[in-house]
Amino acid sequence: GQNSFQKAKDLLTEAIRIDAGWDQEFDELSKACRGLGEMEPAIDALKRAIAINPGKPEYHYALARLYSQTHQQAEARDELAEYEKDRKKNAGSN
Repeated sequence: GQNSFQKAKDLLTEAIRIDAGWDQEFDELSKACRGLGEMEPAIDALKRAIAINPGKPEYHYALARLYSQTHQQAEARDELAEYEKDRKKNAGSN
């Protein structure tokens, strides 16, 4: 419930303060914020995950969903385009 999202958020905020170079932390923070209904912080956290690891399709997909939910359709479309691009690129490199 809310409580576990808040705990996760507090732990992740602390971890990020110590070392902000790990994209998974921001991805998890984004999920915790989303769980608390904090859409803007969720979007910001995902943007930071993408800044660290831009080639990970899931981040773009998750961000597209957050943009959709906050009625930012143009941004959502851009992120879905990124997602498709990264997916194709990753499929090609295997």
